[in-house]
Amino acid sequence: MTDGQRNAELLVLLAQLGDRDAMQQFLQSITPRVARYVRMIARDQADADDAIQETLLIVWRKLQWLQEPAYLNAWLYRIAGREALRAASKRSGQIQLDETEWERIRQRASSHDDTAKNLELLDSVQDLPPAARAVLSLHYLEGLTIEEAAEQLGIPVGTAKSRLSFGIKKLRAQLLGPQGKEIE
Repeated sequence: MTDGQRNAELLVLLAQLGDRDAMQQFLQSITPRVARYVRMIARDQADADDAIQETLLIVWRKLQWLQEPAYLNAWLYRIAGREALRAASKRSGQIQLDETEWERIRQRASSHDDTAKNLELLDSVQDLPPAARAVLSLHYLEGLTIEEAAEQLGIPVGTAKSRLSFGIKKLRAQLLGPQGKEIE
């Protein structure tokens, strides 16, 4: 267990005991992770902001229900994922993320294995269904294994693998021409 995890668990325990400062520190510490994850799925800035706010509100209201602080990340990503998917389902049009967010995604993807190198043009991710974007986001942005991503999303490992495979195949089809050569 890292110092950051221990600190988060301590903040959770103190917040569960009614310490308002600990709750505020805890919410501030999780906000960047929640925001990055939700924005990858929801795409639309206003919808993402609503989903982030709703996620933080749910965490604030229901933190006392978390019986084991060691499961904080799974609980948090499950809430954030549900709210992001809800926000993403509101929109049918394609909304662009800002260029700095996509650049961060490209940098993270290019630092992984050969499969990730095929994701350098991640603008194509926007065409994927939200469920596939959620798995891709956890795996490539957050650096989780497929098993960890499945646990965070509350889905079977096979479903996570299938969604990741679907997303990668769709991206490859968009990034490669009919003869399997990269489109310039």
